[in-house]
Amino acid sequence: MLGKTLTAEQQQVSDIFKRLRDAYGVNKNAALERHLSLSNSFCTNTINRGSIPYQLIHQTCLATNFSFDYLLNGTDDLDLVTIENGLLKSLSALAGSGFIKGDNNNVGALRKLAKIQCEYVEKEFAIQKDNN
Repeated sequence: MLGKTLTAEQQQVSDIFKRLRDAYGVNKNAALERHLSLSNSFCTNTINRGSIPYQLIHQTCLATNFSFDYLLNGTDDLDLVTIENGLLKSLSALAGSGFIKGDNNNVGALRKLAKIQCEYVEKEFAIQKDNN
């Protein structure tokens, strides 16, 4: 695939294979194919078709601790919801202790603050993913 410009669909599938390789601890698609007893051109053909390998994602979820959402999309919404809820609880504790004053003391304002912080956490996850 070197030198070839991928369509958006092909790039999405290529990214999925990168996450699948990460899940199994291999560096190349050929190593993934060998590890999973797939045909030698499975990854390349699937990427060229822009066809999402749902069955392979499901199989990987069962074999590893990776979530379906992460393998498919690169994010784990459950983790982000958990982080946002934790941030909201933390902000509520800070407001209750007097560290957050004014209009930021109501639950709606605290939820907005938690959402803003969570957006930055999500951006940081994306940066880390791009660097790996």
